[in-house]
Amino acid sequence: MSFPARLALVCAALVILVTAFVLGIVYSPQCVAQRSAGAPLVSLPSSVQILSVDIFMRASDPAPIATLNRKGPNQWDVVAGSLSYPASGERVAALLQGVRDMRRGNLVTRDPGKLDSLGLGDDTAHRVVLHLEGSADMTLLVGKRAASGDEEYVKAQGDPSAWLTRSTVGILLGQDRSYWYDLRVLPEDIQGNTIFGIAVAGSVRLGTSGERMLSGSYTLSRRSAQSSEWVLQGQKAAVSPLAAATMADRLAQLEGIDFAQSAIGDAAPDSGLLRVTIIAINGDRYIVRITGGAEPGKILLTTSWSPWTYVLDPATLARTVFAESALLGQ
Repeated sequence: MSFPARLALVCAALVILVTAFVLGIVYSPQCVAQRSAGAPLVSLPSSVQILSVDIFMRASDPAPIATLNRKGPNQWDVVAGSLSYPASGERVAALLQGVRDMRRGNLVTRDPGKLDSLGLGDDTAHRVVLHLEGSADMTLLVGKRAASGDEEYVKAQGDPSAWLTRSTVGILLGQDRSYWYDLRVLPEDIQGNTIFGIAVAGSVRLGTSGERMLSGSYTLSRRSAQSSEWVLQGQKAAVSPLAAATMADRLAQLEGIDFAQSAIGDAAPDSGLLRVTIIAINGDRYIVRITGGAEPGKILLTTSWSPWTYVLDPATLARTVFAESALLGQ
């Protein structure tokens, strides 16, 4: 082989070696990770419609602890077995925004053997599955919080890379099903300042046998639709504006602690029945029926406008429905 031929061959080999070296650097896992830093963990454009969300307490669980189904713009249901209940649109929106906001921080590992130590193993990671309209499902695993306290270990299913990201999604995924319920009793448009009158009748036991009863037989109303003064029908004594306004506010914001699987007809014997009627300024009436549940320490509530039975905390009910004597005074 002539010298020019040998020289050309050596130069070609050098070019190949240099090219391989450069490509090895450019496409090394470290460089790829550096270029990916700050990129979204999952590609989820705002135009993509999320139809439902499955939340698994552990990645290996065969069934989700909660399934969230979209009903409309910012309207969701929580599926519980064969039943469904209204979901908190605010909390679902916070979860989905948290997923969209996840950015790749430091690449922690690509080694499957190290996932358990990061809380990303099958028995330790939270799993969330997003069912998308017109696209394949998207699955995300969320592990432990990092020592910094404001970062979590995360990975997208099917991607070997585990990343650190600033996020609180794992905290949301660790909640039980009742966290996702919208447990507010009255419609959202009912506020304390939109309540004109409150009628209370009957009594209910606030706990097990022998504990005190919450009783009432009165009608409280404003002097006029725009008035901040309240009166008790048949009562000449002055009503405390602060006490009346506080009761109206607490009724408007009343929330259960869960939904009951049983109807109010399954109430405990001799638990009593308390009926509260809320009259809005526009004339709409909302009737609430409250009785003791079969389970000690639980109160059941049904309404005249929805099919659900709420479980109430007795202490919350006692702070919400005032005795007539508590409404009197300046």
